[in-house]
Amino acid sequence: MKANLLILLALLLLIGCKKDKPEIIAPVLPVCKPIKVTYEGLEYLYTYDGKDRLTNYVEPDRKYLKFEYDTKNRPVKVIYYYRDESQVYATEVIEYNAQGKWAKVSYSQLDNQNPSERIYEYDPVSGYRTKVTVFKAGQAQTSYAFEYNNSNMVKLSVTEHQYNADPYTYLFEYDTTHENKLASSEEIVPFGYYTFGFGNNGTPSKNMIKQINWLTPEGKVEFYTNYKYDYDANGYPTKLTILGQDLNGDRVVNDLDAFVYNYFYACK
Repeated sequence: MKANLLILLALLLLIGCKKDKPEIIAPVLPVCKPIKVTYEGLEYLYTYDGKDRLTNYVEPDRKYLKFEYDTKNRPVKVIYYYRDESQVYATEVIEYNAQGKWAKVSYSQLDNQNPSERIYEYDPVSGYRTKVTVFKAGQAQTSYAFEYNNSNMVKLSVTEHQYNADPYTYLFEYDTTHENKLASSEEIVPFGYYTFGFGNNGTPSKNMIKQINWLTPEGKVEFYTNYKYDYDANGYPTKLTILGQDLNGDRVVNDLDAFVYNYFYACK
């Protein structure tokens, strides 16, 4: 009994004398925002305010977008203009639902010409954006339906109601080894504008796009475009090469070509 007690005391002393393991502190990686994307000498420019909110976006043809925010730092208005703000040609007003997500975006040109609305729908469980429908004069023009898997948008179906056309569908594949660090930038750029990842259509995906395929009406999967990225040491893409076989958009595989984009950042 005495021997057992001594052994127990010795174990307690050993445990008590052990040095605490040093705390492992994960390195703090910089947070970067894109300030410029280039393509064959053309520049897409992004500027931010002191709160790191995107305030201006400029396309190579000198189309400017200016963003205005509410007290919750949510974008509520987008102003489209040429060269300077005296040449405004359109505005968008963003409305939110009870969950704080975009519910409706109302677009109009000067003097309320060519007005349209985009209505947004979401999955009630995941909160992912599942559908966007464009209306003009109360009539549905085009709708975009999205499906997700593992937090990535894997299917986009487009229906052009004004032509009574059958929907056409794109299937997305991802590089699951790379996180999509541009998701927050993709989310804010208006629908239909370049985000180099389709994030402004559906909910931005968790990973980087690897390939897009076209699903034919007959159910056949055909290659559409391939995405290849170069990354910096922090996992941000520095170069994107898009290889496609339908770059003129006519859904005919006859125009193999490549686009190369380069990314530039401001990091904190």
